[in-house]
Amino acid sequence: MRVYMIMGTVVYRTHHTWLSRLFLICVTLFMIWTVLISLQLKSVFEVPVDSGPVLPHTDILGILRDIRRSTKAERGADGSLADDKKCLYRRGKTSIEKDSISRVGEVCQQPTFVSPADDKVQLNFSGVSIDVVNREIFSKRTFAKIRHLNKEAQGAVDETTRNVLSDVSRRGRTCLRSSITLDDYIYTPGGHWKPRHCVPRWKVAVVVPFRDRFTQLPIFLRHLVPFLKKQLLEFGIYIIEQNNNEPFNKAFLMNVGFLESLRFQDWDCVVHHDVDHVPLSYANYYGCGEMPRHFMSGEDTWDYKILYPDMFGQVFGVTRKQMEVINGFPNVYWGWGVEDDAIYSRILLHGYNRSRPVGEVGYYNTIRQDHKQSESNKVRHCLLRHGRERVNSDGLYNIWYSVPRITVEPLYINVSVDIRPLPWNATWTSCEHNALSNTIGTLDFFFNTFLGFRHIFRK
Repeated sequence: MRVYMIMGTVVYRTHHTWLSRLFLICVTLFMIWTVLISLQLKSVFEVPVDSGPVLPHTDILGILRDIRRSTKAERGADGSLADDKKCLYRRGKTSIEKDSISRVGEVCQQPTFVSPADDKVQLNFSGVSIDVVNREIFSKRTFAKIRHLNKEAQGAVDETTRNVLSDVSRRGRTCLRSSITLDDYIYTPGGHWKPRHCVPRWKVAVVVPFRDRFTQLPIFLRHLVPFLKKQLLEFGIYIIEQNNNEPFNKAFLMNVGFLESLRFQDWDCVVHHDVDHVPLSYANYYGCGEMPRHFMSGEDTWDYKILYPDMFGQVFGVTRKQMEVINGFPNVYWGWGVEDDAIYSRILLHGYNRSRPVGEVGYYNTIRQDHKQSESNKVRHCLLRHGRERVNSDGLYNIWYSVPRITVEPLYINVSVDIRPLPWNATWTSCEHNALSNTIGTLDFFFNTFLGFRHIFRK
């Protein structure tokens, strides 16, 4: 608004009085129009007084329920199923609970650094293959055994896939039993790492939406695996690959990643991570204690700043409970654009407060090799404008996808999935041929983020 007033004053003081008055009239009308739009759409992002929890859909996927049978006859004396006892990944209490501490040892502490130099991640963006990165992280002495363990695990996963129904909601847990000790960590096939000498404070699943970024993936893994190991977290990396020619749907893939990761482990939280972003500080702790959390305070593309204060993209995390309460992420954003803003609006609607690191701790660099932007979503601003009406009906509780192809790799588990547009709910506002709503949504989006964009150009 101040910009409009300054521009109007400058023009008014020129000799072209009629032109300056015409300009002022146009600016005034545009300001009134913008304010009316903002008032009309304010309810999209405001926090309701009594939103309450999202009610589960009757067809919610079985992975969000307790899939163990509950009758005593099916359980042993300690209340656990025989299958749970044999499975390395079994249900139970979170790793930070007291009984775990008394049995294993002290809780792993969040790392501290004596000097700023110790805190810096050493970057290496030279082009490499997955095989080269595997040999960098695993020594030659153990890599042969690592490959053998992963080959056995792949056979077990394939057998499980062959035996399940095509109905994804009926699938159960995937049990991987073998492990090996590597220095101070216990390694399990599929890139699951657990500290050996202390109880991990958090169990973190890193979910990476992915398609056709095969040059960036090895560089990403080269940095992220040592990064998470230095933070003494129990973690696993899940690459969620969209295996079709549909426009890229990042939010849908993150929903799939959340559900599929829970088939391997009861993770405490999920960090959703773009494959082309690498953290620069080991002090940027990926634990679950300050969720929901936007881990980025700046990136090199924007002179180590963020585009606007309400930005919630690239790298962010939520707990398992938060993910279920907000009904996951919207599945309707096919193509690039604003799905991160839609996710953040859901977080606000349920009364959660986002956290973010300050200064250099939250800096990231972008991997520019093979950096291709997806096809843009032409109705994205209209979808964002009407996002509130879909919160309870679009997300985890209406998701549907065919059984994915699971590939067990040494450093990650690849989930290749063919996702398709879900049936459009008759109660949702259609944006396909709604030019007026698309225009209003676009104007409102840029008006609400204008003040945030200004700081990008400050030195």
